[in-house]
Amino acid sequence: MGIELNLSKLILASPEVVWSLLGNPVSWPKWWRDCEAVQYKEGRAPREGTQLEMVLKPGQSAGSYFPVIDLYTEERTLSMTHRGGFSQGTCVWYLNKKPKGTEVRLQLVYEGPGSFFVRLTGRSMLVRLTFENQLKDLKKIAERMA
Repeated sequence: MGIELNLSKLILASPEVVWSLLGNPVSWPKWWRDCEAVQYKEGRAPREGTQLEMVLKPGQSAGSYFPVIDLYTEERTLSMTHRGGFSQGTCVWYLNKKPKGTEVRLQLVYEGPGSFFVRLTGRSMLVRLTFENQLKDLKKIAERMA
């Protein structure tokens, strides 16, 4: 059994403003408290097939991840998948225009033996907190920019 996470946040800003932050992963360390670094492999811009190197540090422990962008639809959808030796995690962000702003929905599916270890050690709550922080921080900065 893997880990599934579904979160959403209404952000009082246009999809253009939200996408300018979310759709540019190298900007994430500037506004997401749990993200230390993101860079594109081979200097490529974000698009389908682009591989990222990112360092997340929720709490005291940092981890490096190398996701590949699966889907990149401007102002609508960003999907990326990290494949490790013992697990695979896919995270998808959906942007939906609303009358008073933009709803951002995040869906994470983490499968494989590595997900069992994460649950066994109680780190699944840390995973949840990390992505809750991302949405909170995204809301805060996007609403300031609006």
